Amino acid sequence: MAKRTSGFGGWGTPPKRPTSPFASSKQADQPYPRKPHLERQLCEAIQVRKLVEIRYEDDLSYRLIAPHAVYKSTKDKVNVVGTQISNPGQPMDRYEPRIFEIGKIADVRITGTDFTPDARFDRFDPRYKGGIICSV
Repeated sequence: MAKRTSGFGGWGTPPKRPTSPFASSKQADQPYPRKPHLERQLCEAIQVRKLVEIRYEDDLSYRLIAPHAVYKSTKDKVNVVGTQISNPGQPMDRYEPRIFEIGKIADVRITGTDFTPDARFDRFDPRYKGGIICSV
């Protein structure tokens, strides 16, 4: 069972880095270029409370997430934070809080499935002091 953090204050961990020798060698502290069209899609899903499927970096299949906020981090990365409902690449890794850098997302598909925001989400968490673009 994955280690859980308490509440949204320590909520969300970035996905594991790809281990492929062909994976991107971009340094983790440099933001990827922004993808405004994906930011808009994610904000739309947040506004109507719909689950989204995302394909992240070199993933072959889509992950299902309940997005809670799109925000600019203190390191100038634009991220989406939410609950990862499923990840076919790691089937036991379910219902876990996750942070995804939007610049690393290859594709977003809004589903027709509603979600209820997690009560642990805290808009005033210091991680969001770079600015929230949209949130539940």
